Amino acid sequence: MSGKTHLAVGIATTYAIIKPKNILDFAVGFGICALGSLLPDIDSGTSKSHRSANKITGVFLILIALMWYLEFRFQVQIENYLLSNEVIMMKSVGILLFVGLCAYGRDLPHRTFTHSFMGVFLFSGVLALIVPIKYLPYFVIGYLTHILLDVTNTRKINLFFPWNKGGVCLGWFQSNGLMNGVMFICACGLGGIEVYRMIEKILVK
Repeated sequence: MSGKTHLAVGIATTYAIIKPKNILDFAVGFGICALGSLLPDIDSGTSKSHRSANKITGVFLILIALMWYLEFRFQVQIENYLLSNEVIMMKSVGILLFVGLCAYGRDLPHRTFTHSFMGVFLFSGVLALIVPIKYLPYFVIGYLTHILLDVTNTRKINLFFPWNKGGVCLGWFQSNGLMNGVMFICACGLGGIEVYRMIEKILVK
């Protein structure tokens, strides 16, 4: 399925299941759900996720180099500050691991690691180090809807990576065929209704 369909279905499904109680949870959850819905296609060279991963990895490496330069040139004690602050240290480690997983998954064959249960588990576990645990379901649901949609395609995905070499698919639809458009339109409609109801409920409170 196309990226926009994965995004629309992920958001519609997530907000049909999760009911945020305030605008902050809604907004943060929206972003994290979008991340989960699009992240699996980081291993596709033509996807926006893949191109974004290249940019993020580059920026991350530049930041690390800058940090070590400042540490060496001006002795700003960045390392000591990070080590002395447990929360910042944990989030820094989480970000490092998350970028590492993205870099690993990006260069593997399409629909392998990032489309597997192992991918869901590892990315979710690392994200739990970065964001409050209450936002984790947004990511997991978005990620799982991506995998479930791809299972309906004619191209197999390796759900049990690295053990299952054959892959799984139902063979119902072409990834960019008619049903891709139908699902996108339906998901936008249902998602729009859910989001409207939610915002209305939050604002009324």
